[in-house]
Amino acid sequence: MNIYERAGSLKLRVEASQIDDQHLELQQQASELLSQLRDRVVFLEMFAMLSDVLGLDERPKLDKARLHQAVDGFRSALTQHNAAAVQQQPAVTLLSSAQKIEESLARWALSAWKAEFEDLSALIGEDGLQGLAGPPVKVARARRIASQIQTAIGRNPMRDLGSIQTGLEADGLEACVVRIRELGGELRSVLEELKRAQAELPPQVQMVLERTASKDGFPLEDLTEEMLTSLREAGVLGEFVVRRY
Repeated sequence: MNIYERAGSLKLRVEASQIDDQHLELQQQASELLSQLRDRVVFLEMFAMLSDVLGLDERPKLDKARLHQAVDGFRSALTQHNAAAVQQQPAVTLLSSAQKIEESLARWALSAWKAEFEDLSALIGEDGLQGLAGPPVKVARARRIASQIQTAIGRNPMRDLGSIQTGLEADGLEACVVRIRELGGELRSVLEELKRAQAELPPQVQMVLERTASKDGFPLEDLTEEMLTSLREAGVLGEFVVRRY
């Protein structure tokens, strides 16, 4: 084989290698596109499940026309370019449209999730029961339950279901809802116990507790030695925190 024949053979091998590389790149891009589309389908299935679990009649309004247009555009690209369509703009447009719909549904789902447990959010309050006073064991239990509920409610079930399940020690979306409701029942029970326990305290101690839990708190300058003794005897002195305003 002379030098010209060798050069021709080398050229053919290089061209064949380039074609193989192109095919491999197409396969990788097609696999990535399919993977992302499957993820969007799983998301939609999960969203439908959330709506059923929460018993939602209202559904968010979506730009279906835009999505249909993106799907039709990608189909047209497949007809014209076959596998190479995954490298065309219609593929990018399809993924972008699906992503925007997913983001919109995720925001809507979080809003619906929080609305489902508005009663518990109101029960806990913005301070997470930090102003609560009473027997230390019961106060700690109430705050622990409140924190568990707040964490679960504050996360998006469409994005952080795994974290919600872990925090609640529950398996599945429906089980999480049930568990949050159970915790809400436990919290109400503990708060009732604290309320009854506080009602049995001396009037002076009750007064201090009420003022302490208020927005303005209880000024140290108003605290007498007698009050301090009463609070200590009632076992609630350790619940107070001194803050500087």
